[in-house]
Amino acid sequence: MLPHIGPPCGLLCVPTHAAPVQPGVLLQPGPDRAPPPGYTGQGLTLRCRSLLCKAELFQSFLSVVSAGDRSSLPDSLRGKELRSYWDYKQASHAYQQAWQQLRTQAFSLWPRSDRDLLGFR
Repeated sequence: MLPHIGPPCGLLCVPTHAAPVQPGVLLQPGPDRAPPPGYTGQGLTLRCRSLLCKAELFQSFLSVVSAGDRSSLPDSLRGKELRSYWDYKQASHAYQQAWQQLRTQAFSLWPRSDRDLLGFR
């Protein structure tokens, strides 16, 4: 397991949004949403994550994919062994091409996260 560097994704979120479902809150409900002083990243609970962090968005995506008909998926996502967030990102060729073009034209100095951090499931 990689050492924790910086706060977990749920600690740096915007507190409100305008979505019609669950208006006003981006954090999942629960008494342990904020970490105690001296928090080291150990024992991060699901209730502490922002609803906009990559892990939550990926879980929502997987729910939609599993609830739908496999034949309605794009060819890039059918018949492949895709398990992690990174697997799905790499499988989407249209996304990769668009992101590469955007990165070279507008975000040439954009910092890139360590790819080892994108292997969550």
